[in-house]
Amino acid sequence: MIFKIEKEGLEMFNISKNDINLFTKRMITTFILLPIGFFVVFSKFLNGLPLFIFITIINLLILFEIHSLLNNRKFHFYLWPSSIASTFNIINFYLYGLGIYDIGYLFIISILIVMIYLIFIVGIESFTGYFEKSMENIAISFYSFMLVNFSFPLAGIIKMSDITGWKLAIVLLIVFISDAGGLFIGKLFGKHKTLTSSSPSKSIEGYIGEYIFGLSTAIILFFVQKWIYVSTNLNFTQFMIIANAIIISGMIGDLGESTLKRWAQCKDSSDLLPGHGGIFDRFDSLSYALPVYYALLKLFGY
Repeated sequence: MIFKIEKEGLEMFNISKNDINLFTKRMITTFILLPIGFFVVFSKFLNGLPLFIFITIINLLILFEIHSLLNNRKFHFYLWPSSIASTFNIINFYLYGLGIYDIGYLFIISILIVMIYLIFIVGIESFTGYFEKSMENIAISFYSFMLVNFSFPLAGIIKMSDITGWKLAIVLLIVFISDAGGLFIGKLFGKHKTLTSSSPSKSIEGYIGEYIFGLSTAIILFFVQKWIYVSTNLNFTQFMIIANAIIISGMIGDLGESTLKRWAQCKDSSDLLPGHGGIFDRFDSLSYALPVYYALLKLFGY
């Protein structure tokens, strides 16, 4: 009798046994990764070096996942050139963060890395003779390279501008909690599907939940900053502008990765994180939210 009531309750909230198993795996993975995330975000060791090492690992894993996705469609992704260029670019950002050179040299070196990478892949494609897919290979490789290598390293720059890790924690908490809220509300109450073909399983209720959870997190963080010493003291209007920009750009980032997966005919970018899918699945929202957040911080004088 108890089992019957529990089963009816799960069906009422649109939850299957598979959803519960997936949620359990997701929670176990989260609790394992939380201490690592806490350390790299808040550690002051060597001016944020652990975070840059973590970013390098994340970048390389995401590039590998993109390589696997494209390979599924018989497209060529330049994994090794992308990985080497990515590593040099992260070193470039770290040296800038240390104050070894100013932002002008950061841009010059970044442009050089991008141009060398582009010249290399265009040169290789021009000699292959397979012109039917050459432009697609170049376009997809370049898009993936730019997306990964000029978004995640910004987390390191944000961290080094505030060694306490508070500024970085703001964007991470808003993105991850809004993601979790969207999934939670979508599973419990999702009945009206969205019009986005790239994410047919997403519901309007899920997006509303994502927005509410993200905005609620931002409001809590705003009042928390009043009680602790932080280098950023954003006013309420600035905080809400930033929060809305992070939430919306995060949603678009998720749709962007879903579009890539749908094109590659894959459900997840990989299975490296049980319950979450791949690394890219976990960090897709950040790939769009970080540049937007960084730009707004600079706009507001932080």
